[in-house]
Amino acid sequence: MKDRNTPHELARSVLQFLKIASSILDEGILKTEGDIGKLMLENLFQFKTNIHVKKHRLIVRKILTRLIRRCGLNFVTRIMPEFHRPMLAYIEKQKRKSENKKEKNKLLALMGGNPETAMKEDGDSEDEISSDEEMVHNDLAKG
Repeated sequence: MKDRNTPHELARSVLQFLKIASSILDEGILKTEGDIGKLMLENLFQFKTNIHVKKHRLIVRKILTRLIRRCGLNFVTRIMPEFHRPMLAYIEKQKRKSENKKEKNKLLALMGGNPETAMKEDGDSEDEISSDEEMVHNDLAKG
């Protein structure tokens, strides 16, 4: 009887190799000489429903992020199939979100504010938080 996890482990190893290769190879080799970047993306997304791409989404996102950083968004978008392009949109959205967060923290630091306290979205003060913690502690002590 075969081990059911073997194909997934093999796919994970190949994806890990592609992740390392995408960070080590030069931009010229990825883009022009032999079109290695194009070959990687075409074979990774050749099927509409690739179970390995679904199972190892994080590794695939890291590969795409590195290729976008090295080769540019236009290069990756041109090669990527239409069905998988929402993944690119998600990666770009996350990139913008992290850039906005860094810029917000930088501006708060320049204004003299504390970035940690500004990140609280619910607006609880320290007294309210400590009273909530005391209530939880008392409930645990009773129960």
